[in-house]
Amino acid sequence: MMQPRRSPHKVRFGLLTGLCYALREHGCASTLVCPWRGESVLYVPYPASTAKPLAVTAVEHHDRWVFAFGSCTTGTGDVREAAARVTRVVGAR
Repeated sequence: MMQPRRSPHKVRFGLLTGLCYALREHGCASTLVCPWRGESVLYVPYPASTAKPLAVTAVEHHDRWVFAFGSCTTGTGDVREAAARVTRVVGAR
């Protein structure tokens, strides 16, 4: 028997929550926004700049989930590696 498909909103929020925690372990600040309407987004500030923060989201692409930020994408399977990559992009640590 097939299990019902989880809501994309719940999947996205869960993935971004995990990434938010992993970024904290990398010494990188972030803010998870879950609006009443619309999609969840994780904002990661650039530590040495007052520029707008990097927006990170999770999207389903060809039946798999990926994190998308700037011009980059990375798989959601290894959250620690994704956090390391985001940390490098914003120049934290």
